Amino acid sequence: MADSWARATGQLQAVIVHVDVGTQALGAAMHNANSGRVPILIFAGLCPYSEDSDFRGARTEYQHWLQDIPDQKAIVGEYCRYVMLEWEKDGATPPAALPENAVSIIAEALVHAKSLFIITGYPGWNHVCPAQLTKLANVVPGLRVFDTGGSEMCFPVSHLAYAGFRLSFDIIITEAGVILVLDRDVPWIPSKNPPRKDARIYYVDLDPLNSKIELSFFPADARWRADSFTALTQTNDHISRTEKLQEVLHDPIYTKRWSNLADKHLSKLEAFSKLAVPPENGMLDIHHVGAAIKKAVPNDTVFVVEAATNSMPLLDQL
Repeated sequence: MADSWARATGQLQAVIVHVDVGTQALGAAMHNANSGRVPILIFAGLCPYSEDSDFRGARTEYQHWLQDIPDQKAIVGEYCRYVMLEWEKDGATPPAALPENAVSIIAEALVHAKSLFIITGYPGWNHVCPAQLTKLANVVPGLRVFDTGGSEMCFPVSHLAYAGFRLSFDIIITEAGVILVLDRDVPWIPSKNPPRKDARIYYVDLDPLNSKIELSFFPADARWRADSFTALTQTNDHISRTEKLQEVLHDPIYTKRWSNLADKHLSKLEAFSKLAVPPENGMLDIHHVGAAIKKAVPNDTVFVVEAATNSMPLLDQL
């Protein structure tokens, strides 16, 4: 419940559990929250420290001895960012920004790339982040966004630049000349769909080295520890203020790229429509059932994400 509510509201949540048994019961749920980078505080009670009845809160029940284990926090410690016995006063850390040279490197690479992907998964945790990513996709026609997380809505599926969702494996990754990994711990499967050897790869993440994962090495030309929303805002601002990049983006090739994205998007929608048509033999699958549910739900209860238009946006209006 705390995991879902934190994702929906963007607000820190807390959970209180009962000593060692309650801590054990959190196992799978803590794994999911940790993998999804969801901010949740976990409070677990401890068994009374005293057997002396003269002390308030001393042991009075049979289980007070059985539930006293040497290191209770170690049960789930590997799935926590911080583990402590006492709460300590500590100020919040402000979002980290990209160094100035990193902003220039990323912006230049994205604008000049012939084929480029942004691989993402977690930035949607910050509900204002998708708007900045959408703005970047509009500013750099031809850029495509590939979601390998599915935890949050990081980029609108109705946008022409949306390349789909897969759990890290999709052959389209092998096509890119430039890849920007934005808050994603497993961007591809090295044994199945590694990027081209000549591809330039850049990482922007709160933990670009995946320090919480025992074995994790995805090559990159550069890595920066930064907040996704801040990094995207910096990149968008840099592109809009750099005359040389604006001149490049007004080349007719970018209009053609936008048109190509529109054609691919239309083909995808047509393929989806065919999947939703029940076969003549009467058999049903998830596609038919999903389409029926969507049709049955009243329009005023459906959240609608504004789709990008099929015409190329005017760069001077962004």
